[in-house]
Amino acid sequence: MLVYKKIKARLDFYGAVGPEYSRKSLNLIAEALGAIKEIKIRRNGQIYLDLFDPMAKRYCDSQVKIQLFGTIPGGMVEVIAFGGILFVTLVMMASAGLEQAIPLLGMYALSLRRILPAVQNAYHQITRIRFHQPSLQVVYEDMVAAIHSPEIEKPVKVKTEQNHCKGTIELKNLSFSYPETGKMVLDSISLEIPEGNMIGIAGGSGAGKTTLVDLILGLFEPELGSILIGGYVLDETAMQGWQTGLG
Repeated sequence: MLVYKKIKARLDFYGAVGPEYSRKSLNLIAEALGAIKEIKIRRNGQIYLDLFDPMAKRYCDSQVKIQLFGTIPGGMVEVIAFGGILFVTLVMMASAGLEQAIPLLGMYALSLRRILPAVQNAYHQITRIRFHQPSLQVVYEDMVAAIHSPEIEKPVKVKTEQNHCKGTIELKNLSFSYPETGKMVLDSISLEIPEGNMIGIAGGSGAGKTTLVDLILGLFEPELGSILIGGYVLDETAMQGWQTGLG
């Protein structure tokens, strides 16, 4: 209890340091991986290493400290406990004699051997709870909200119509523009993709390649024109079966 009282402020400090520097390190890693081409070309790798190194060290230091704080006091307590038995042994030998002291000391030693591991384990778990408390506070409100939120219903498996998932994909005079842009991304596009064929869509940046695929997937609605799958118009009644089949 004395050891715990002495170090609990340090546990709080290192418990807060851990998640903070872990978050910063992971954000930096994600940023570096996202810009890996530019970093390689500009040879800026060392800049990111210099930024990452101190954060990683602080995080690792916090993890080392919790291991030390949770383990070292156990050895100290053992030394004190069995040192105390040795002292009592000397005192009893001087006053009552060795024959009377041995049974009582044996009982003390056996009791300590059984009790100390449990006490040490309890102390170790208490220090870890204290250490991880700041991490829990970060997600605590979300966890409570999840408990009280209504259970999310599992999606019902939709039986797909065979005709909505097979056949030639046909685009007829397909046109599309994004809201408030005033610019047609696709203008009167017509093409056929026969069933079983594999095609590639090529074009410069901003030519509308992704938009075209999103329209076929049903993520956008065309402003003009229509999409047919196996001769069936891809409208609201057919969309669920089409997307489920794709999924």
